[in-house]
Amino acid sequence: MNPASYQPPFHWAPMRPPDPPRCGAFWNTKNITDQLKQLQDTIRLAKSMEKELDALRMIKEGKGLMETVEGGSGGVECLRRCLEVVNIDLEEQEKLSVEAANSLMSTLRAQLEPFRFVVDENSPWEEKSAAVRLSCRMKKSKRNKLWKKKKR
Repeated sequence: MNPASYQPPFHWAPMRPPDPPRCGAFWNTKNITDQLKQLQDTIRLAKSMEKELDALRMIKEGKGLMETVEGGSGGVECLRRCLEVVNIDLEEQEKLSVEAANSLMSTLRAQLEPFRFVVDENSPWEEKSAAVRLSCRMKKSKRNKLWKKKKR
């Protein structure tokens, strides 16, 4: 084999498997609770990211005015001091924060995607039926726990 004419085999990018039906594995209680915990963590992170972006906007608008920062917006003053201590330019921090917020929104979209089948009118009835069955099971479990607690 001539080394000059050797070309390594072409590698395709790994293909993601098609979206499997959600009826079986997805709609079990353990998986749903894990998904919801991850979703709640991401939402909490998104809320704090929103506060950070608001604080950056307030710093940018009231650059030299210390009077604009009142007792209710202590986070703004804290962020301002933090930026001064670390020596990060306001524009650079704003760019990093917006990039992080965009990344967080794409993560949130990906985490919400499995639940789209519940509200989508074009999704098969099996998907919706599995979600309703899970909901009924969770309600029944909660009812039974309360009944046993009341019975004691």
